[in-house]
Formats: sequence, C-alpha cells, structure tokens
Amino acid sequence: KMAVIKSTLELIKETTQNLTLSYKEKENHQKNEAAGKINGLIQKYLDDIISVSTFKSEMEKSEKTFPEFRQIMETTLLDHLQPESGNPKILKVLEQALGIDTEPLQERISQFHKRMNQERSKIIKSLRDALKKRGLFGSAVIPNPSQDEMLQATLQKMKETFKNQLPTLRGT
Repeated sequence: KMAVIKSTLELIKETTQNLTLSYKEKENHQKNEAAGKINGLIQKYLDDIISVSTFKSEMEKSEKTFPEFRQIMETTLLDHLQPESGNPKILKVLEQALGIDTEPLQERISQFHKRMNQERSKIIKSLRDALKKRGLFGSAVIPNPSQDEMLQATLQKMKETFKNQLPTLRGT
C-alpha cells in the first residue's frame, strides 16, 4: 500500500482549520502590527523619506482600521522627544499631523536647556576652581564638564523628570 502524500499547504490547513485567535490574541496582534507601522512611519519621516502630509494621510488611513492608532502614535512620538535636543521634526509632526499644541512642550524644552546650561556652568566653575587649587590654570586649561559624574547624574534626573511630565504638558 502506498501512503498518500500531502502537500505542505494541505497539512498546514488541516492542522490549523480548527484554530481561532482569542479576542486578546487578536488585539495583541493588532497592537503589534500598529506599533510596527508607527515606528516605520516615524523613521521614514525622520529620515526625510516622507513628508508631514504623507505621514498624516498614512496615519488617518491606519486609524480607520485601528482606532487606537492615533493615541499609540502620539505616545510614541512623545517618547521620541529628547529634551537636550531641539526636536523640530517631532514637534512639527505632533502639531501638523496630530493637531497638538506644542507650545507647552517647547516651553518645557526651553526651560530644560536653561537649567542644563546653568548646571553646566556651575560644574565648569567648580572644575576650574579644583584645577586652580592643583596649580593648573590659564587660558589653555579647559574643564570638561561632560566627564563630570555629578553633572551626568543631574542631567539624567532632569531628563527623567521631563519624560514624567510629558503627559501633563501635552496640549490639545
């Protein structure tokens, strides 16, 4: 007797025909798909492959099939904000594609920069004083604040505070 040879496709169909995804599994799959699409859209935009208007139309298209798309997009974009940089592209897409008033965010970023510069100036002065006590001074002696652990710890704490305040800074 000869065994019946079945194609791989037929075998897969047989074994999976009675399997169905639960609501939670479908939801997780949809969220993972949306997250992948969101990250792709953001990266294309940041790399200047797509414009803000293309970004917006792609987002609106995806929003029709997945209503939480906009909220996930907003959260992901806010996560991309780096208070130590200018963030012009992220702020632009938040404003033009999602319709968010970015003034409170820009104000907070400005405050962050001001405080960061104050901290850096304090550290430079203390490093300069420490070098002077060791007999090292003059125009050629330039302290390096970026190597100072206390400054790095302070900046890290400031970044965390900034990130924690993002939900309350978001305009509508």
